[in-house]
Amino acid sequence: MINEPIDILQTMSIREILARSYRLYRRDFTKLLGIVLLLKGPYLIIAYIISKISVPLLAGWMPIGEQNAANFEYIGGIFIVEFLELIFIPFISPITIAAVTIFISERALGKEISITESYKGALKRAIPLFGTVFITGLLVSSVFIVALPILMSGSGSQIASMLMIAAPALSAILWVWFAFVPQIVAIEGEGGFGALKRSKHLISGYFRKGAILIPVVLIAMLLATWTFSFGFSQLLFFLGDNGALLGKGFSNIVSVLLEPFRLIIIPLLYFDIRVRKEGFDRELLKNELESDF
Repeated sequence: MINEPIDILQTMSIREILARSYRLYRRDFTKLLGIVLLLKGPYLIIAYIISKISVPLLAGWMPIGEQNAANFEYIGGIFIVEFLELIFIPFISPITIAAVTIFISERALGKEISITESYKGALKRAIPLFGTVFITGLLVSSVFIVALPILMSGSGSQIASMLMIAAPALSAILWVWFAFVPQIVAIEGEGGFGALKRSKHLISGYFRKGAILIPVVLIAMLLATWTFSFGFSQLLFFLGDNGALLGKGFSNIVSVLLEPFRLIIIPLLYFDIRVRKEGFDRELLKNELESDF
């Protein structure tokens, strides 16, 4: 089905990218939320079930008094959920981002696309996507990987300490450089180090814009999620640890609701820069999406 194309294949300021992201978020909220929930929803349910089963088992094996049992259940539950997130998100997130990118690309061409069709387009390039994202993750975390063993060994601790202090800033720079990797794999069909080089080339000259729209927006959304979670848990303070646990659950709900908006911003920035640098238009986008690479 063909509709009027959405106006995103053009040059946009930061404000215009945010405004168009919100417009698209509001217009296609149900489908975008469905794309996020299709993988993240089962993960959240599985993580909750695992935490509920494993925490009592751990409590039974460890010498914990009755007074500390409730605290252990709460802290242990959150720890297990966060630990599982570290394991699963690297596999879930790239495919979700690619699916959102395919969805937005088809909408830019004026086409209706379903949730399953978005994932079908993303899964066609799943292998190069996972491989490239793995390389990206290693590079972004490389400063921590290098500094941590030196710091723990005690030798060269001054250098390691300086690296650990500088690591967040260096990682953020690499993160912005390689932010377009999922879009490049999903749309252009380029993978591996070629995708990393291509992403850095695109962001070159627009790094400040990328730094505002990628890490700053993410931090703002994390703060919003934490604020909602904290406020909700405070309202339920009379439930004790259960209130805090409900606050954590509420935080997951807010995070899922906001996630589509964040995921829209990066493809729009990617299109904006390609329009500026390469005269990117609907015909080129259509050809790239239809290509089997």
